[in-house]
Amino acid sequence: MVFNDFRKRIWPIIKWQITASPTRRIENWKLRRAANGILVPFYMLRNLALLLSEKFVFPQVGITITRRCVLNCEDCVALYPHYRERKEKDIPLEILEPVIDRFLECVDGVHAFGLGGGEPFLHPHLAAMLAKTSSSDKVSWVRVYSTGMPVPKEKTLEALSHPKVTVGVSDYGELSKTLGAIKETFSAHGIRFRIEKNDWTDFGGFENRNSTREELIERFTKCWARECMIIINGELHYCYRSAHGMDLGLIARNSGDYVNIMDGTVEDVRQNIRRFLEKDFITACNHCNGCKMTPSHNRGTQAQQLQTTES
Repeated sequence: MVFNDFRKRIWPIIKWQITASPTRRIENWKLRRAANGILVPFYMLRNLALLLSEKFVFPQVGITITRRCVLNCEDCVALYPHYRERKEKDIPLEILEPVIDRFLECVDGVHAFGLGGGEPFLHPHLAAMLAKTSSSDKVSWVRVYSTGMPVPKEKTLEALSHPKVTVGVSDYGELSKTLGAIKETFSAHGIRFRIEKNDWTDFGGFENRNSTREELIERFTKCWARECMIIINGELHYCYRSAHGMDLGLIARNSGDYVNIMDGTVEDVRQNIRRFLEKDFITACNHCNGCKMTPSHNRGTQAQQLQTTES
């Protein structure tokens, strides 16, 4: 349990803390990587008390707030094209708020709480969710994951300017027509943001890979996506592939692959989460190519748009 606690909770926190350190300003990535390596022992000592304590602090958890998006990317990690076919919409605030409250009740803290989709800037009540999460003493950072389209309205911009909030804006080249306006607007409002040119991963289709147990364990262990836990429909999943795959019916539901945070007492949920963190792999691993933590693994074509007749 101690090893899994470190691997699945403490180590991701250390990595994100180092990523946010002053070394991020080093443009040469090899030099930055070397500097980050030197920092690892110091950050391990910094988080030693957390590992040894009974506190249950998550490194990163996101919640899906909308199934709408402005893009229709072929290899979308959130499986948006499938939601587009079903004409899915925003998840109502009255459904999201109790889930957020319940999750924060069941844990001692969250290093980074993410609001995502789809495109979160499309949700009419994004400002309210930012206010709720950023005001919680249990949340260290609130992260919004966005395409940068459209440019948010004034009320949302005010909420995004909270000192706990950061925005990751994806740069999709020619598709990102509002990127200049986003940079200018966010800078003017004092919003912390980062323009990201992320690697594009092809997770493959949803057919059964018929992988052996050993292959599934290796795929799960080496996958960076498992560090990005996601809540959807009141269920905590390891990754988008599992959460959205089961939500869409593309992967058979397996109650052992998620935690229903709305079911049972707070202590019941805490125990279920602890058991969940002991898993060696999940069903979704058998319906996924995986994504090893190397820059060259499994790259697809970035933001390749699917043709559609929908507006």
